[in-house]
Parts: sequence; C-alpha cells; structure tokens
Amino acid sequence: MRDTGIFFWALPIARTLAGFILATMLGVAGGWIVLIFNAMIGYPWPVEFHQNLYFIGVGVGAGVGAYIGWANFAVRPRYVAATVLLVVVGGVVGAYLGLAMVNRWSRTCWAVVTPWRTACTWARQ
Repeated sequence: MRDTGIFFWALPIARTLAGFILATMLGVAGGWIVLIFNAMIGYPWPVEFHQNLYFIGVGVGAGVGAYIGWANFAVRPRYVAATVLLVVVGGVVGAYLGLAMVNRWSRTCWAVVTPWRTACTWARQ
C-alpha cells in the first residue's frame, strides 16, 4: 500500500526546515563559542589558525544541527556515528566553500545614502 497522506509530504518538509533552523542556530553558536575561546586564551597562535578554528566551529555546529533534523537512532550506533561524522565533515567543508566564494568577491561601499544604510556593490576579483 502506498502512503500518500499529508504526513508523506509534511514530515520531510518539517524535518528539512527543522534541520535548516537548527543548523543556522548551532552554526552561529559554534562560531561564538570559538570566538569566546580565542578571546579567553588570548590569541596565542597565528591569525590563520584562529580563523580556521572559527570556520571549524561554525561547520561543526551547522553539521550537528543539520543532523538533528533527520536524526534516526533506531539503527546501529556505528551507522549513527558514521552519519554524524559525514554530516559534520560536510558542514566544515561547506564553511570553507563559503569562505572561498566570499574571497572571490570584494565589497565596495562608496557613500552613505542614509544614516542607517550605505550604498555598496559587489565586484568580482
């Protein structure tokens, strides 16, 4: 029997939205945790190392948040651990891809249009 009820469509949509919201929230939280950690230890390492810590924190938080939306603990723990590892690595890779894409574009702000907004353009480098 084929299930074509409302839950057939609503459950994947709800899980996707929950995963997106949790990934966003935990990604931001992971970034803040790393920033606070860096400030607490006094930035003893090179800037690039601290920047990498930040992106790894954001990626791990986003990966865990994305996994929680689709968590399935009814399977073997080994498969759960492998899935969590895969999604967290995907979150870290996504954070670095975002960094690579942002570095290809430079933002130029040339004038203040209003007290609360500036006029900016994005130019490809």
